[in-house]
Amino acid sequence: MALLTVAGINYYIDPLWCFKGVNKYNIFTCDIDARQQKTNKITYNTNGYDTLIIGSSRTEHINQQDFTGYKAFNYAVPSIYPEEYGKYIDYFKKHNPNLKYVIIGLDFYGSNKKGVDRSKTPDYYLGKSNEPLYRLKILLSLDTFRLAVKTAKRKFKFFYYDRTNNNKCVAPIDGPTHTMLMQQQADRFAFIYDSKNYEYDTELSHTFEELIGNNPGIKFIVFTTPISQSAYELMLKAGRLDDYARWLRTAVSAFGGVCNFMYINSITADTSNYIDMHHFYPRIGTLIARRITGRGAESLPADFGVYVTRDNVDERLRMVYAQADEYLRSGGVRNRRK
Repeated sequence: MALLTVAGINYYIDPLWCFKGVNKYNIFTCDIDARQQKTNKITYNTNGYDTLIIGSSRTEHINQQDFTGYKAFNYAVPSIYPEEYGKYIDYFKKHNPNLKYVIIGLDFYGSNKKGVDRSKTPDYYLGKSNEPLYRLKILLSLDTFRLAVKTAKRKFKFFYYDRTNNNKCVAPIDGPTHTMLMQQQADRFAFIYDSKNYEYDTELSHTFEELIGNNPGIKFIVFTTPISQSAYELMLKAGRLDDYARWLRTAVSAFGGVCNFMYINSITADTSNYIDMHHFYPRIGTLIARRITGRGAESLPADFGVYVTRDNVDERLRMVYAQADEYLRSGGVRNRRK
């Protein structure tokens, strides 16, 4: 009887997204492991999507419903690197053969060959979802039961998922906590951008070209994620502007065009738009989607989001360098163009 009770609760609450039921107790669920949760949902739920959104925890904050006109699934997961995209896209195509669009949220940290915080490989998560009797094990697991109870009680620390829209939401954060997160992120960005910990990934161009070559007929829509001005300034002070320019040029060359949000503008300069130094609130994700789709773009701040192409990349980068020079002259270290 106890085992049946555990199985019943695990099935009804479904914290690992293995089953189809969404109800008032599980529509908002714990941030357990997005790679596994979202892979399970693709594996075991009805699909039929024509658009895949992929990127990091920043892109997770975008509601897939904000991409009006697209039947989109938000497969964004924390700390993803470009070399991981291919296998997740291939798996998604297997379950959604009518895939037409892939929307990628590119992060500058993905250009770092020495990147930290790498998760287990895609094969680990894809294989786990397809293990024999995987869902039966989940049903009978006490670990799943504990997660189910936590989900039902709605006790989330900072982040939780909206299961209907596959996007990461934000629990209320008070001032001291927000300040603490900002300081933690500042220390981390300074560490990542330091020359001892950063090396530009020269294979990035090949990674992008392989991604395009393996997906003929699919249109890639690419944007850069808008980190806060504070995080951007740390990049400038660390002397990473030339690497940023190389990264943007590489993406533009491969994909033909990129909607760039990563520079100082009215959105990135406003700390109230950010949870910490680089995760924007979901409302900013809505603005990103509007700029990308062009639907509702007329209501956006004019300086938020510019489309960079092979024809205008030099002009756009000159503007970025000029903006950086102005900032650095006022108190930072001047960057030197290559």
